[in-house]
Amino acid sequence: MKPILVALCLMLLFSACTKKTGDEQSAELSDQFVNGELSEVAKARGLKPEDLVSAVKTYNPSGALDEYLAFFGTGVSGRLAVVGMPSMKILKYVAVFSAEPWQGFAFDDESKAIIKGSAREEIEYSFGDMGTPALSLTNGTHDGRALFVADGANGRVGIVDLAEYETKQIVTHPYLRNSNADISVSANSEYVAQTTANPEIFVGTGNESRAIAGASFWRFIEKEREGHKHFFIDPSTSFTVLLPKGKQSSPAMGKGESDGLMLSITQGETPYLNVVNWKTAEGLISTKAFKVSGHFTMDEKTALASKVLARHELPAGAYKVVISGNGKYAAISNKISSNLHLLDLKALSAGTVSLANIDVGGASVDAAFTEKNLYVTVHNPNKVVRIGLSDKSVKSSHALDFPAGSIIIPEADTNKTQERYAVVVNHSPYGRFTRIGPQTGLSAHLLDIREDKISSIYDASIPQSTRLAGVVMSTTINKPIFRYKIGTDPRTGLISSYKTPSGQEKIVRDGKRVHVYATVIRSHITPDYIEVEQGDTVSIHITSNEQSRDQTHGFTIDSYNVHGSWEPGKTATVTFVADRSGVFPFYCTEFCSALHLEMQGYLLVKPMSDKNISQSDSLQKLRNNPKMKSFFNYIKGE
Repeated sequence: MKPILVALCLMLLFSACTKKTGDEQSAELSDQFVNGELSEVAKARGLKPEDLVSAVKTYNPSGALDEYLAFFGTGVSGRLAVVGMPSMKILKYVAVFSAEPWQGFAFDDESKAIIKGSAREEIEYSFGDMGTPALSLTNGTHDGRALFVADGANGRVGIVDLAEYETKQIVTHPYLRNSNADISVSANSEYVAQTTANPEIFVGTGNESRAIAGASFWRFIEKEREGHKHFFIDPSTSFTVLLPKGKQSSPAMGKGESDGLMLSITQGETPYLNVVNWKTAEGLISTKAFKVSGHFTMDEKTALASKVLARHELPAGAYKVVISGNGKYAAISNKISSNLHLLDLKALSAGTVSLANIDVGGASVDAAFTEKNLYVTVHNPNKVVRIGLSDKSVKSSHALDFPAGSIIIPEADTNKTQERYAVVVNHSPYGRFTRIGPQTGLSAHLLDIREDKISSIYDASIPQSTRLAGVVMSTTINKPIFRYKIGTDPRTGLISSYKTPSGQEKIVRDGKRVHVYATVIRSHITPDYIEVEQGDTVSIHITSNEQSRDQTHGFTIDSYNVHGSWEPGKTATVTFVADRSGVFPFYCTEFCSALHLEMQGYLLVKPMSDKNISQSDSLQKLRNNPKMKSFFNYIKGE
């Protein structure tokens, strides 16, 4: 039996044996493993010693925290997967570009407004093609404030506030309709960079048309509002630099010595490295740019003449660029050659290109840096290659039994990268788990890179994903709030004008418009009886007056497609047209206490012919209706 395995088991079970001496513990555990239950379980399941080592490395006891949080873009699901690492437990899906009933995103009026506000030409997008997200940075280090994610299908960018894990804003490019699904952020989060994926046809003021491509720089701003840190992208101070027409790679923002630079590749028979100096562009944009649909734009010719843009020819097949967290190097993947290209960014900042070509034994797919090494995923054969940055040579490799895709290393986009874990994801669907239908999912394959020999330690399924790419931060900077200040609109962070304290619930009619100011708290929805007329537009403004942790309430009205979710302190609105007469139950959809079943009521929609019947008369009429008897008995708990 391998000594390391026994040592790991000793460490795992040490806390359960504190009353015994170290020798006694060691002897007992050794015997337990060789002859006892651990050995029996391993034999019964056909587990090898290395399997048990991997299990110990990834096991998290109940209540223990992971070292890292990984954020995976999941493609066209439009949702962000939040995953603990190394346990690889899926902790949450955060809705960004698509509806999520658990959070009520795109169900309440406030979150619907975020989606509608990103519409183009009255097209209300209901999905987004997400790739690699980017975390906000301060001095090149994750700060735990915000996460940015691009929509490759529709040319949008979303912001998730990491104090709440809620989407706060989605911005849409006014004239570029597609983008790469990957996104990048500058060292102090001044700008979020987004590039077009494919060239687009641009029609000028004189109806002349031409193909264009571009890199957009979205200005990120933080403001204090009502005691809340409010983050948002300001389109009025954002800008686009047009690039050579052609298919563009995703952007990579520099840090440290390369701070102020954005790199991308114009792909083609002869690929070119685009170097955009966004700091120079920022100072010239008001004088050297023109506005298209209100958006500052600098054309390629002006950018070249103003030293905003430089172009450098690359070897054939070069197609993707990644920058190290310290900003010293860039790795350029090549899809037709076994050479990976390592670029010295200090030399590039001085205007020269210094490329080191490193043979990785196949076409390179993706790359990620640590402080001392570069890790590369390779196709044909599928493997991960470790390259030492000191001598720029291959140190080791690890074979993979699936098509290698993106590689993700914790904090690789920062100057604090540690040599601990790496995740390699499927490049394409590949069955690795129990089949549950014709679709095969994508997996996140966890590697231990701490030792000289790279080892596979876990294979995680990330459901509802059509592509996987991610970014990873330490859990030490994860500081989510437990509750909102009473009356907070989470979409803006401000106190809602519809805030309703307990005891001040009311129903206000203004013609055919009805506003219901309601509250939810264990264990009651107030008011629990709402009466409107057929044809009314009804807005129910609900404030959760809970301030206890984990006390979330839902609200659903049968037959009207009304649903929402209210965390403690939240105020949000659901609006609908009461176009059908009848009695419709509403209730809390999240179990909140032993009296959860008390959280219910009903909506009466009076037929147009009965609009002059008083509330008491209409109630009596309903109570006398035999068909409603069982409903009223249910409301009373009988």
